[in-house]
Amino acid sequence: MSGEVSGARSGRAGEPMTASATCGGYTFVGASISAHTTFVYCRALDVIFDMGSFVEEMLPIDHVLVTHGHQDHLLALTRYVGLRRLQHMRPPTVLVPSQIEGPVRKLFEVWQELESDGLRKPPEMDLVPVEPGQEVPLSGEFVVRAFRVEHTLPSLGYTVIQRRHKLKPEYHGRPGHELAALKAEGTEITTPLDTDLVTYIGDTSPETLDRVSDLGTSRVVIVECTFLTDEDLPLAEERGHLHIRHLVDRLERFGDAELILTHFSRRYRPQDVELLLRRHWPESQAHRVHVLM
Repeated sequence: MSGEVSGARSGRAGEPMTASATCGGYTFVGASISAHTTFVYCRALDVIFDMGSFVEEMLPIDHVLVTHGHQDHLLALTRYVGLRRLQHMRPPTVLVPSQIEGPVRKLFEVWQELESDGLRKPPEMDLVPVEPGQEVPLSGEFVVRAFRVEHTLPSLGYTVIQRRHKLKPEYHGRPGHELAALKAEGTEITTPLDTDLVTYIGDTSPETLDRVSDLGTSRVVIVECTFLTDEDLPLAEERGHLHIRHLVDRLERFGDAELILTHFSRRYRPQDVELLLRRHWPESQAHRVHVLM
């Protein structure tokens, strides 16, 4: 089992402890404990998945992808936006399910009213309401595609894609000035070449795993694993979360992806999580599993 809990956690005074997992060529850092907090960030991809808490290393990252409106996934968003404003940084881009765009705007309006001392500028961000299937550009050659997630609130998952452009075969060997002229005329001389890098599911019921057809096309899948003991299986079904059985029974759905498991219930101590995962997870598949909590 990769991504050992013990020895992997760190944090500044006054900030939540974080853990890290390196897989698929990227390092993911964050914390995720059910009902307490969830946030996962990747500096190389310039994204933060959810914003239940905030650590200073997240401040330079420009894109926040919010899955749903529960506080443990959203609570620190005003702090992040406010600190970026204080540091005179450009407004971040924040993606949210379209159903919660209005409430999130109201949240910031209320916070601005609370802080209206005449000295502070209003918080600024590019708040983007997103529908399933919609694509939004990120930094450089990265884009993100949203998909519907089954949970107790309107929810989205996100797949970060590296999109490069390859010259179409019919234009191979053409001199550069001809290609430039064709492009200036509006001719499409390239075709997109997509690589799915990471899929972040967030809180979900097993129905999402059964429905999303391209779940195993990413190098990395970050997915919750809230409940781990046999007696807690009914709780998973009642609360719209995953039990470890739901994942083990669907391992083929993830293809060759490495998995980062998150959102463990607070009823389990860190050492219990490692023990229970080893007990339930097939030993032959242990090398592809990482823990972030």
